[in-house]
Amino acid sequence: MNSFTNKQIENRKSKIENPQSGIAMVTVIIMTSLLIMIGIAMNRRSGINISASPNQLKKQDALYIAEAGVQHTLFELMKNTSLRGDIFTNKRFGNGFYNTKALLLDPLTDIVITSTGTVEDAGTIIAKKTVTRIITPDVGGGGEFKNSYSR
Repeated sequence: MNSFTNKQIENRKSKIENPQSGIAMVTVIIMTSLLIMIGIAMNRRSGINISASPNQLKKQDALYIAEAGVQHTLFELMKNTSLRGDIFTNKRFGNGFYNTKALLLDPLTDIVITSTGTVEDAGTIIAKKTVTRIITPDVGGGGEFKNSYSR
């Protein structure tokens, strides 16, 4: 009353004798799960970097706006070397504005220019950078400046 054929019996014996036949499937499942988890982690990390980029760009814009304020103030000082104090207040430039001051550091030589660039969005300040330059007027020649360096 045994309904198994000899071939079926041999197949069952070979499966019992070789217990590693299911390990390959388990290994594939574990490796696939591991790769999926790594992929998800990398995707989340790149999303964080992408969201940080616009803020970095706004900070860079604020720095460029502040630099533009320094250059504009230098231009005005070349036209009128007696300018001091607040030179520009909320002067629009690009997607922001700058405020500049020119102060006498040494009564005969150095002038300090401070410029603050600000980037706003709907009235909210997003980024702000300040640049300071010390310049020395060329006392011998027509309103030019000898040097300019960053501090």
